[in-house]
Amino acid sequence: MRKDLLSLVVAEATDARPRIVSDTRVVFPEGPRSSFKTGTLKTVIVTRDVTICFAGDVIAGLNGIRGFAKELRGGGPIDDLLLRLQELTSDDQGVVEFIVATGKSTSQLTRIRNGGVERSLGSAWIGDQEGFERFQRARHTPLDHVSAMESTLPPATRVMARLRRAMQTVIDEPAIDSVGDFCVAVAYKPTGFEYLESTFIHVGRDIRVHPGEDLISLPTFRI
Repeated sequence: MRKDLLSLVVAEATDARPRIVSDTRVVFPEGPRSSFKTGTLKTVIVTRDVTICFAGDVIAGLNGIRGFAKELRGGGPIDDLLLRLQELTSDDQGVVEFIVATGKSTSQLTRIRNGGVERSLGSAWIGDQEGFERFQRARHTPLDHVSAMESTLPPATRVMARLRRAMQTVIDEPAIDSVGDFCVAVAYKPTGFEYLESTFIHVGRDIRVHPGEDLISLPTFRI
């Protein structure tokens, strides 16, 4: 398995439907390619109710997403499309894995990898094993000042906050060289799947943040 092409995508089913995070790094062993200057989107909203993600060989992954999107928008049954993705993950020419997320309460997450299809998962990940292990450690490390603020949030919002924080930890980890660039977050909302906005905040010095405090209004923050 070509670790340097795998990156990382993590998804979780919630009471408010799927929450997904991914990185955008693309690495080719033979060197950079002109068509991939800044990485690529690994989590693609196809319709309001369907999102598809890939990790692994970028050419195979993008071809799989394009074919899936075209046929889904043309009215193709999703079960038939899953079988085609299954065939791609069985191809030795390019190691690739997929997650298909839907707004259905009974089958939010389906993972396709190693020639198999896993349906109705509570959570799913694809990509770099080492990256995912680092993700899990970050996700389950208690941070008292963060936990106090997150405790007031709705359950699905707490899940997304932890997913994003853990993914950013992996992206910032130099030892995980197949995961990097930007964290992309997708959530299912009442109108369907949406990309979530992201803000980078630089703190000029150590500060104490109290539960419920408006971070953006603090004078020490730069956006």
